[in-house]
Amino acid sequence: MSTEENTTQEEQVVPEEPHFVEPSKSISYTAKGEEYLEFQWISDRLVFPGKIAARQRDREIVKLALSCLKAKMQEIQAKSGSPFVPSESLKVDD
Repeated sequence: MSTEENTTQEEQVVPEEPHFVEPSKSISYTAKGEEYLEFQWISDRLVFPGKIAARQRDREIVKLALSCLKAKMQEIQAKSGSPFVPSESLKVDD
C-alpha cells in the first residue's frame, strides 16, 4: 500500500450515532363530581388484555385518549390544511 492509501484509511472517521433524548413531561389531572363519574363509567367499561393495577389502567386510558385526540387532530389538519387546530373543533357534543 502506498502512503496515500494509508492516509485515506486513517482519515475515515466512523460517525457516532446521534444521541436523542425524548422530551417528557409529567402531568397530573384531577376529575371531580360529574367529570369523575363520567371517567369512572368509561374506565369501568374498557377491557384490557389481562389484569392490571388501577394506576396502570389509568395510564393506559390516558394513552388511549391521547391517541384518539391525535387522530382527530390529524383528520382536522388534513381537511383544513393548517398545522393548527382550533380547540372548539375538538369538543365533544354532550
